[in-house]
Amino acid sequence: SLSSIHLAQLPDALLADVATFLSKTSCAFFAVAMTASSSSWQNCNWQGQQPSAASKAIILKQNPEQWEALDFMDIEKSCRTKLTDGDIGGILVCIDAINSLKSLKLTH
Repeated sequence: SLSSIHLAQLPDALLADVATFLSKTSCAFFAVAMTASSSSWQNCNWQGQQPSAASKAIILKQNPEQWEALDFMDIEKSCRTKLTDGDIGGILVCIDAINSLKSLKLTH
């Protein structure tokens, strides 16, 4: 029945296609959300936690150059002010920031 379908049960390719309609920062948040909660990323010190297959599909569907710069002004202020270290750390892991990110803008 429709009442028992969960977002995580949808095909990874479908989730990746949906993410193409999001801003790049929102897309990164979506990828993190499809892996685990932000607190779980922080609890493992952002090591050992790997993005899920859905998260990888979401990130890989985007233009790779998209992840060279990440500006948190892309999201609404009401959301920005609630970001935790876990949220930001999870995003950096999901987008493979070590190998892709050249510019990170954190604002409040």
